[in-house]
Amino acid sequence: MVLLKSLFINAVSFLISFAVIKFLIMKNREPYHFVDYFNMYGAISFLLVCFYLKYLNDLTILMEIIAFFILLLFYLRSFDAATKKYHERFKITILSFGYSKKTYFTNFLSKKILMRGVEAFLFAVSFYYFMDKLFLSVPVILNPLVIIIPSILLFFTTLVKSSKINKAFRILK
Repeated sequence: MVLLKSLFINAVSFLISFAVIKFLIMKNREPYHFVDYFNMYGAISFLLVCFYLKYLNDLTILMEIIAFFILLLFYLRSFDAATKKYHERFKITILSFGYSKKTYFTNFLSKKILMRGVEAFLFAVSFYYFMDKLFLSVPVILNPLVIIIPSILLFFTTLVKSSKINKAFRILK
């Protein structure tokens, strides 16, 4: 049952994120920059806290909704990263051959984006399933520092990864 719930929540957020990124590409827009904070480390950081609060306070429905939005932003960031990688390299070349934006997206870019999305999907399903099973099997009243300290460290990892090298160097200097 936990695996089905994990698959369902991840699949719905995956499909919505793909539709959003397709819309943004067709309109020549980019997602907001805060989406960069929902890379793998950021998503794990927020999901750790979310699962801890879910089983600590029995806020199951609210935390499932929050986890859904976290996963939605995680997939959106994953699709955006793949889009930037391939879109900047090949957009001019492929469009110069006479393809429209729609055929460029369906014939070329969507395949590249979906490969990155499947990787993120498998990671998110396994992490969601693992966290759900872990918190179901462990006594809920854990020391909060066991969850909060790794979450904070993962969030700082997100900040370092999503910032430019010069900004991170200035912080460390």
